[in-house]
Amino acid sequence: MNGGLIEGLKKIYTGSNAWKIHLWIFGLTLVMSIILCYAGTQIEVPAGKTLNEAMLYKYFTTQDPILGVIYLIAVLLLSGYLFNTIHNMVKFFSLKQPDQEGKNYDIFPNLNIIEILKVLPKIIVVFILWIFYLTIFITICLLATAIIKAKLFTVLVLFAIIFAITPIYAMVITRFCENYEIKSVVNPLCAINILKNTFLPVWWLIIRVLLLILLVSVITILIAFILAIFFRFIGDPMIEGILTVIICYSLIICYFAYYYGCAYIYDKKLKNSEED
Repeated sequence: MNGGLIEGLKKIYTGSNAWKIHLWIFGLTLVMSIILCYAGTQIEVPAGKTLNEAMLYKYFTTQDPILGVIYLIAVLLLSGYLFNTIHNMVKFFSLKQPDQEGKNYDIFPNLNIIEILKVLPKIIVVFILWIFYLTIFITICLLATAIIKAKLFTVLVLFAIIFAITPIYAMVITRFCENYEIKSVVNPLCAINILKNTFLPVWWLIIRVLLLILLVSVITILIAFILAIFFRFIGDPMIEGILTVIICYSLIICYFAYYYGCAYIYDKKLKNSEED
């Protein structure tokens, strides 16, 4: 057991309840994709521009708030279930003998709307708290660039911010999901320990996830090419809708696999260092 992507995908697609969960994830993905495709046909995109989040937000809030609410509910249900799954992942790696005990361990928790909704208020507090911390950190960095007026220094600082925030965000979410305790991630100084112990493993994991996403993108392009050639009668909007569903579902599964790796890194690199 090494917490790798292949291992994570295997666990995600096996288990007594895997098929039910994938149907549920696919169903939510289908709902979100249909809404996005429909909204895309209703929004007038100015020449030379592409559809973006700001346009969608304006459409959902001013023209079709009901669709916006449905989309938001789907996103919240999927997000809450992701946090429940990360909780299960961390528990899996904390087993005394994961290779033996984990053979029949279901990574996906059973669907429980109450459990899904219960975690959301807490995670919102965690997000607000760490947005506040990171805003202070970014402000200090930007002040430094304003004092030291050198383009190279500014570029290096911006890259440093991105490279630092990514593992911090992943490990804060994973640590919180272990027991759903806000107090476990309140201390901003834990970011130092996170960077010290997980910086390289998290970024190596991210590189592998990006390669997996690239592979999925290539496969999706091939599917689009096949559909365009052999199924012209279904029309471009239908083809775009099918591809949107495939892409969204694939990205969500990649995200679950990513946090499987994060749970492994947390257990082996970060949790042990905190206990020492």
